Amino acid sequence: MPWSNLPACRLVFALSVCFFCSVATHALAQQVATPTFTPGGNYYNLEQSVRIDCATAGATINYTTNGVDPTSSDRVIASGGTVLVDHAITLKARATKTGLSPSAVQSAAYNILGKLAAGQNHSGRLIDAACNSA
Repeated sequence: MPWSNLPACRLVFALSVCFFCSVATHALAQQVATPTFTPGGNYYNLEQSVRIDCATAGATINYTTNGVDPTSSDRVIASGGTVLVDHAITLKARATKTGLSPSAVQSAAYNILGKLAAGQNHSGRLIDAACNSA
């Protein structure tokens, strides 16, 4: 039956039901904003203080540094907080807020190239091969 042949009250009812279904679906689909990392994952010569932010006010941010997706039992950081990255890690963060769907997981790989690890056999002396060559 074409739309033009429907009585006006049926058409209004059909449109109302579609509108309310759409509004209800939209309300259920609201999601916490995905956290962001500054600076982003990359290769760096020196350690980095990585800032984690979430645009959703009042969201709780959980993060991991072992490459595993974060859960509510993992470490918590406030939006704008920093994580010191001084060795190769995969940083992951997820934000949650009561009444909203959890965010997507943000993930970034950080590689620190210029950091020397001091250990038992480390002399602490710097040798400049160019100046000391004969």
